[in-house]
Amino acid sequence: MNRFIAFVTFLIISVPGFAQPLHVTDAWIKNLPPAMPMRAGYMQLMNHDDNTATIVSVSSNAFKKVEIHQTINNDGVMSMLPIKNLVVEANGMASLKPGGMHLMLIKPTRDLKIGDEVEVVLQFDNDSSQVILMTVKK
Repeated sequence: MNRFIAFVTFLIISVPGFAQPLHVTDAWIKNLPPAMPMRAGYMQLMNHDDNTATIVSVSSNAFKKVEIHQTINNDGVMSMLPIKNLVVEANGMASLKPGGMHLMLIKPTRDLKIGDEVEVVLQFDNDSSQVILMTVKK
């Protein structure tokens, strides 16, 4: 089944007219015990287009809610603040990484284990969307 999803994703990216807004690499979710209500997700987002790409929401059937967060150090106190929109500048890049900007994946709807792939949908301000696969890692 995973090969089928990868093949379909390849076809969508390869066929003219189906170009994806962003090139996503190293998309992964931190594995945690099943009792933990949240996970963090990370990835590299590259925009090879001459137009800005603005992500306005993120969703996944594997979680009840997904938010984009930024980790802030405020006088030695670390906190996370939601980000309303994630802007990836034209011909630019954004990194979602530990200790910085990341996806907050809230309340898993199923048990996840290392190696599982999770489908995540990026929704853009122009009403387009992009499906990505994130792998659960240690």
